Amino acid sequence: MLSNSKELVLLTEKWMRSFLINKNLCLHYWLKKTIGKVWALRVADTIEKTILIVGRQVNPYSNTKEELTKEQ
Repeated sequence: MLSNSKELVLLTEKWMRSFLINKNLCLHYWLKKTIGKVWALRVADTIEKTILIVGRQVNPYSNTKEELTKEQ
């Protein structure tokens, strides 16, 4: 049961990151029309880097001994 909930969380996080990147792409196209190519790329690139950095997962088991005992 626990492994299924972990898989669901991972799937949800992956879906949310994909969703945010897709919305960022839409924003980039809209910004290209309004403020120009160069500034739109800078803004969209900064937002995408932020999404990718903040959306990273933290390993819950930093110690390998704990990981082995939790799996057993």
